[in-house]
Amino acid sequence: MAGVRLAFLNACKTAHAADGVAEVLVRREVPAALGMQVFVRDDVAIAFSANFYAALADGWPVDAAVVEGRKAIVNALNNDPDQPDWIHPVLYMRAPDGVLFG
Repeated sequence: MAGVRLAFLNACKTAHAADGVAEVLVRREVPAALGMQVFVRDDVAIAFSANFYAALADGWPVDAAVVEGRKAIVNALNNDPDQPDWIHPVLYMRAPDGVLFG
């Protein structure tokens, strides 16, 4: 895993507590791993990914980029309180300041 700074596992249940790949990657010294804790709808995954990657490309720390992705999910679902899909992305991080690139 040498040289890997971020693993983004944009697939269902990759951050699930019992069998999550994201947590295992961070334990193996990947600085940050992002996964989804449950099944995720395609439109939710797309909204999250687009804004997450845009924030990373702008030089944001990975944890702040996750917040931007979560905001995009809320906006995509029209702030519907019955759809709390913004909680699905989970970040596991070893990087002390969240800066992975730059």
